[in-house]
Formats: sequence, structure tokens, C-alpha cells
Amino acid sequence: MFGAAFVHSHSIVSNAEDDTVTTTRIYFQAPITLTEADVGNYLVIDGLSLSSLDLQGLQTISVVNTVDNYVELVATSNSGHDFTATPLEGPFVRVLREVRFVDRSALASAAMVFAIGDLVWIDHDTNDRWAVLQWDGVSWDTSTIVRSQPSRTDPIAISETVIYEQGTKIIDQQMFIDEPIVDDVVVIDPLAGLIAGIADREIDFKTDYDPARYDAGAMGDASNVWGSNEIGRVWWDLSSVKFLDPFTDVIGVSDARDLVELAYRSANWSRIAPKTAVQVYEWIESNIDPLTYTANASTDANSSFGVVYNANNPSWVEKVELNPITLAPKTLYYFWVSGITTTPNVSFRHMDIKSVSLAIENPSALDLAWMAPVHQDALIVSGVSQFLDDIATVMKVRLTLNTENTDRHDEWLLLRMTDETSLPPVWLWDRLRDSLRLDEVTVHVEPC
Repeated sequence: MFGAAFVHSHSIVSNAEDDTVTTTRIYFQAPITLTEADVGNYLVIDGLSLSSLDLQGLQTISVVNTVDNYVELVATSNSGHDFTATPLEGPFVRVLREVRFVDRSALASAAMVFAIGDLVWIDHDTNDRWAVLQWDGVSWDTSTIVRSQPSRTDPIAISETVIYEQGTKIIDQQMFIDEPIVDDVVVIDPLAGLIAGIADREIDFKTDYDPARYDAGAMGDASNVWGSNEIGRVWWDLSSVKFLDPFTDVIGVSDARDLVELAYRSANWSRIAPKTAVQVYEWIESNIDPLTYTANASTDANSSFGVVYNANNPSWVEKVELNPITLAPKTLYYFWVSGITTTPNVSFRHMDIKSVSLAIENPSALDLAWMAPVHQDALIVSGVSQFLDDIATVMKVRLTLNTENTDRHDEWLLLRMTDETSLPPVWLWDRLRDSLRLDEVTVHVEPC
């Protein structure tokens, strides 16, 4: 963040004008508030310096001289410029300082001059939470707290969410009470490890490292290597993605702050940070090595699908098999690929990994019904508008007080009529079967 702002520069001096200057020297038109502690910090030079090279932009400070009112820069100039005759044309200069402090004591002892309105970050403020303060020109004790670290909602406490149509219906001589319309509105909170269920069920590994074991390529020195048994397995590379933290301020201080914070949480919930991405990989078997796979994919879209993991320096497993008829050897290659748009023919997979990635990045793009608790009395709900009206539909959210008790007993279960995907859980089927089973008991009576 910017520290105190400076006035226009007085002159830019190079070695050509003053042989005591080895790089570049900037004189200021008014006293500066820089200290030796600012060596290594950046100056932000706003405007043309008319020197060679021109200094507009960020420049690193190498020397601070408060007596003669100048700084020297790391950058070397071949010629300078004197703004004495045209002082208002001198570029405006500010210092870029770190304004993050451990606590208020560290802030109070900082050798910095602040302007009214300057912001600082405190790591440990009231209740050991971070805070952002705005300088009022008098004291940090009376300055405004513009942001405070909020408490996070606990999405794990939501045990079930269902949307149903309130009332009673008789269809084909059958009575339906509170018929479910959407029997599972999933909770999405990537920072808490909660993603769309249709994506979560496809993923076998969620790590920031490659879980595979190779015998060829960059990491090809492992034992117990992978192969055909792992075909279709899915790995989400957590090292490639960061999610924005939507919680940036407390709720309840003022209506204005509440509206800003809730709008920010809604707009940035489950949003991926810039320059990061969701990378989901599938373990495949191929007749060609990953380098050839990549080369073919770049020239012929029909020959290969997706992108090889670490394509410039890949690792793979290489195995030779004999054709059972011709006995001719055949080499097979196994490696990770992302972006595949087809689902492998294995029993444990139900969707392609490109759709898995999309379900994590943007569940609304797949029309999934999902929700998120952005505050203790505020929810984001998406993908359900087509099921709602203002007369009979009800959304019911059930909470559990003990989030560690995962073996909960449900007293009721809503199912959607004629929907083959709306089924009772396996444990309920098992218990119904057990309750209806009649065991034959044979009693053998011995004569007295």
C-alpha cells in the first residue's frame, strides 16, 4: 500500500550531470518523509521524468538522504532533467510501503508518517482477529475499523436440504403428502472441502502432489508402478487451484457494510483466484507415449483428447504385452490426461472429467441445484428457480447440532415420484429387507 504521498520531483540527476551519482538521483521540491528503512522499497513515479531512461513506473530505492532531500535509485540513467523552471511538470512521486503490522503496538512504533485516510492491516487486533484501520489524523486508538475478520459459517452443520410442494395430492389413487420437487440441494463450499456431489463421487485422489508411480520419464524410478488396474481413476490436482476467500468483513456493524459484504460473498462464492485453474486428470492407457500424444493432439484433434499432465516433461508407465494370437509384442503407455470429454468404460465412472472440472468451477453451468450459507441467516441458492412458486413450494433446511456424529438417524425421507434417480439409501433397503425376512427355525425334540 502507499505510504504518505510526496510532492513533485525537483530534478533528475545522472552521472552525466554529477559525477558523484553512480545510478540515478531524484531531488524533491519539499522535505520528504523517507527514512533509511525505506531502502529497498519502491517509488511510484507518476509522470514522465524526461530523463534517459524514463523513470515512470516503479523504481527501487537504493539510498535515502534526508539532509539534502534526495533518493537514489537502483536504475541507472544516462541523462537527467531539471524541473526548476517548470516545477509543476515534475513527476509526482510516492513511496510504496508495507503497511501490515503484527499488532497495534508494532503500528504505534513504526517510523512512518501517515496521511488522513491511509489504511493499515493489523494481524492481531481485538479478540486476536485481523482488522483494517483507517488513520483519522489523531490516534490509531480513535481511528475507524473499516474491516474486521469475520466468523465463518459452518456448512457441515447442514445435514439435509430439500424443496417440496406443500400439501396433499392424489394421483392414480395414491396419496402424496409434501411431494419433493428437488430432493437434494447440495451444499457448495470449496474452502470447506464441499463440492458438487456428481463431481466428488468421480474423484479418487485430491492432493497437491501426483499420486501415481512411474517407471519412465521425469519421475520414472518408482517401484510398484501403476498400470491397467488404475485406468479411469481420477486425480484433482489441488496445487493448481486457489479459491477466493469470500469472508472479508463482519456482519452487523452497519447496514452499509452489511450490504457490501453480503454482495461480495454472493459474487465471489466458489470463485477461482486469477491465474489458477481446476485441473482434473484421468489415468489412461494409450498406444503412444505422452510426448507423441501431445504432438498428435496439437496437429490432429481426432487423434488424441485432452492435455497430458506436465506435457513438456511428462512421466509415464510403459509395459510390453504379447498379442495372444500373433504373439507379437505391443507397448502400452499409462499417464494422466485432463480435459477428456468421454467417459471411460469402467463401472466406477459416470461422467467425463471435463464435466467434473466444470461442476467444481461453476455448478450453475450444469444446472445443478446447490446452496451456500453466506451468513447465519443468509443463503445463496442456485439452480432451483424453475421449481419454485410463491404459493406452495417450500425449501426445508435441516441442521445437525453435532457435526461429528455422521451416523445420524433420519426420521423422515422425501423421495420424488417416478424419478429413477430419487431412491432410498442402501442402508434403508437393507433394513427393510431384514425386517421382512422370515427365518425358518427347526426344533428337534429328543424323547425323554
